[in-house]
Amino acid sequence: MASSELEDEDAEQADSASLLRLSLQFDPYSPNAVEDYEILRSEIARFDINGLLTKELRKSRVHGPTTRKIIQAIKFLPSLQKRDAVLSMLRSLDSLAPVFGAVMLAIREAFSDLDDQTKEEVGLVLGGLIKSDSHLSKIDLNIAYALRVIALRRSDELEAILAQLYRSSTSEVIRRDILLIMAKWLASYWISDRKSYFHSMGVWERRAFIVSHYLLGDEGRHWRNHVKDELTPFELVVRDWASQNVAGRSIAELPL
Repeated sequence: MASSELEDEDAEQADSASLLRLSLQFDPYSPNAVEDYEILRSEIARFDINGLLTKELRKSRVHGPTTRKIIQAIKFLPSLQKRDAVLSMLRSLDSLAPVFGAVMLAIREAFSDLDDQTKEEVGLVLGGLIKSDSHLSKIDLNIAYALRVIALRRSDELEAILAQLYRSSTSEVIRRDILLIMAKWLASYWISDRKSYFHSMGVWERRAFIVSHYLLGDEGRHWRNHVKDELTPFELVVRDWASQNVAGRSIAELPL
């Protein structure tokens, strides 16, 4: 190996080690939050985050702690660099399988800074993982992370993919999240169809449906009156919370 290549490798290892030592903790509620954020951004700017990410992705197996730290730093990058990092990760999800959850969290945090084309690409890739029954989508936790990103941008194709996933999944958590996503997407026809299955739903699904049914207006009110005596004490609490916080079109702002 040439001396220049050795020097480059040493510099890369030094950057990775320095980044690992850097604390990325940030308190948005601190009295000095703005100043603290800018200091942290200036610290991150010393590193070529996208370059470090690219080098990790070229390895036969990514180094978990280093890659996770690189991914966590993406949220402090300028918008264009965030986009490039997101696209790099989307194209290398197999390599990033050991840190899939961190990848989804980073994409979710960066999503509002992405251009429409990149947002569409996110949906296409994640929807494709589910539709193709990728090995990544066979892990329920991976699906749960991906759903939090998918929820950020509706499309007809994603709606159809989630409807199929709801039918095929045995995970109550995934089915619960899909109910909430469909409500956020104002898919009233789909929520309406779920009414007749309420009594066969699991605990978490029932609670999600109680929240989601407020999308249905008068139809939802009739259903609510019909089942009110069958709800558990906690489900009544959920119903009352939903009536105050998500009734009407504000349901599109449901937290997930």
